[in-house]
Amino acid sequence: MESFVFEIPDEKRFILVLDNLDRVTKEKLREVWSDIEVFTSIAQTKIQLLIPYSITHVASSLSSDETEGMEFISKRIPISFRVAPILSADWKSSCSDMIAETGITVKNEELKGILKLIDLWTYAFNTQVTPRYMKKLINSVVSILATHSERISVITAFYYQLSVQNSGVSSTEVLASESKNPAFQDKLKESKKIIERIIDFELWSKELVSIHYLS
Repeated sequence: MESFVFEIPDEKRFILVLDNLDRVTKEKLREVWSDIEVFTSIAQTKIQLLIPYSITHVASSLSSDETEGMEFISKRIPISFRVAPILSADWKSSCSDMIAETGITVKNEELKGILKLIDLWTYAFNTQVTPRYMKKLINSVVSILATHSERISVITAFYYQLSVQNSGVSSTEVLASESKNPAFQDKLKESKKIIERIIDFELWSKELVSIHYLS
């Protein structure tokens, strides 16, 4: 390491990005954190570290005391910048663009219904709407549509993916729009209103059964 740093011309600077700290275990993160001090002492100003991280996750990994964890962060990272959650402000526009890119034909009113369902089932469970989340959701819906020879309404496929697959609601509860779980009850009733502004119950219920049983 010292030999490498020595070879870097004085007028040059390297930027090293340490990404995905939020995905490692607390034990591994503590190991990495201790290595950062050793690395910076050797690299000095010739290699600058750029570390995207969740302050909550890192602080809780470094110490059971949140305040102490924050202090550890400030000692290792002298300059920090906060960024807004990805897609939090304009996720609906980005989602609409992603759906259009798949080649799926969705009329304006159906698209509005789909976005309302995503809003209802995603933000209700404090799930962050990121590009990765949206791509995974849309790809799952495309897969549902592709595996059926008969036409399935796009909004039905989204409703199935959001409620049954992503949230763990049983297909029976979705069809009945009733659940013993209070966390789902209001969402099921609201979802029924949203989807039936686009298609009637007889059609979407048959489509949902077809999706669930791959028939």
